[in-house]
Amino acid sequence: MNRTSFAAKALIVFLGLAANFAAFARQAANEVDDYREGGPQIVWNSQSTVSRMDVLLVLARARKAGELNSIETRFVPAPTGMPLTRAQVKAELLEAIRIGAIEHGKRSVTPTAEQLEWIRLAGVRAVAMNVATR
Repeated sequence: MNRTSFAAKALIVFLGLAANFAAFARQAANEVDDYREGGPQIVWNSQSTVSRMDVLLVLARARKAGELNSIETRFVPAPTGMPLTRAQVKAELLEAIRIGAIEHGKRSVTPTAEQLEWIRLAGVRAVAMNVATR
């Protein structure tokens, strides 16, 4: 290959890259202009207009009508009852730390049934203390 054909091929590659870059720059400039003019923007709606009960009712109707496959129904958690209060969680954590039922570093811990009961009772006492102080 002689120098002339190499220079010609290099020039063609360079011009192709320059044209691609120019097209990319024009597209990016148009998107910026759209944004400045109030054009396409991503809006996240964090407020739900549907309650959990409404969703569960729609889900139950869809299941009854056979509109869901097994994969779609697998990831719906069942209601678990009343959630723990902040005081219960704090009391149970402190009790678990006190009795050594918390994993730390590489130390693996499996609490016994008796320790789990102590932890649960600490949460119950916390709720009783909150009710008594009201």
